[in-house]
Amino acid sequence: MRLKNKPAYFFILICFIIFLFCNNIFAGQSNMYYRGNINGWSADSMIKTGGIWKKTLQAAVSEASIFKIANTNNWTGIDWSTGGVLSFNVAATFFQPNGGNTTINTVATRYYTFSIADNDGGNVSGAVLET
Repeated sequence: MRLKNKPAYFFILICFIIFLFCNNIFAGQSNMYYRGNINGWSADSMIKTGGIWKKTLQAAVSEASIFKIANTNNWTGIDWSTGGVLSFNVAATFFQPNGGNTTINTVATRYYTFSIADNDGGNVSGAVLET
């Protein structure tokens, strides 16, 4: 069988591949976890929605709270952090591997939503929302 319109079939194939990559079919993490002062450094699973991993937690105390985001629940995988103080509601680069923790200044009883873009293991954008 010969394809009469090879350029059209090739174009459709390329569009399909781009669609799959743009919808995180091939790349990304299967799990992500928040760890930090707010939860006593336990591994709290994050939920992925639209290519963004999120976790909301309530602060029990007002403090300079430190945290990291990781792709395993036992420190054997990759972890991400900014290595410094993070302002609320501002996108920042989370580096991998960083080694340092990210610091936010929490207020008791307020909620904090930690967000990080799904990724294949490199540096990635993230943010913290205070409500």
